[in-house]
Amino acid sequence: MTLLVTIRYNTDRNNPVAVSKERRGFRNRFVVGSDIAGFTAALAFAYFVRFESLSLPAGQAETLLRFLPFAVALKIGVLYFAGLYRRLWRHAGVVELERIGLAAAIAGAGAFAFGVWLLPAVGYLHARVPVSVAALDAIATLIVVVAPRFLIRMIASRPGRFLGAPGRRAIIAGAGSAGELIARLKERDGRVVI
Repeated sequence: MTLLVTIRYNTDRNNPVAVSKERRGFRNRFVVGSDIAGFTAALAFAYFVRFESLSLPAGQAETLLRFLPFAVALKIGVLYFAGLYRRLWRHAGVVELERIGLAAAIAGAGAFAFGVWLLPAVGYLHARVPVSVAALDAIATLIVVVAPRFLIRMIASRPGRFLGAPGRRAIIAGAGSAGELIARLKERDGRVVI
């Protein structure tokens, strides 16, 4: 049996970890920034879809501006306490997806409860957040939380495809499933020497 694979590896023999050093600058602060921008856009999008216009009624425009910082801070806090800013997303799997889903559901439900019932009840919001806006925001929160984290995972799992790592074609003959395993390991980690 012959298996034809493309093995991507670092061609600079003097620096065997050059490819991995390029990605070391990424930290979770960028994920926090993407969450803040995404939560802001999600709530604004939910309002604009609900009212089918970029101009909101006067009472709802004030509600959006007063509720937005509270909703973003609440969601960031929930994600922080759920541990989503302490993860290495390039190694994420099914367990992390479950954690993300639960944290996003809690964040969305919390924002829903505060915007629809609690903040209007204590007088912070003069008009409550419409239920349809809160529901759309909760759904968009899930997308905003999942998308950047699994994009990181997707890019990290296929470095040659997305980061332009140099590659060289190779034929692994007669190795069967062990050869396939070695090829996958080599493709994921350019530091592996065969």
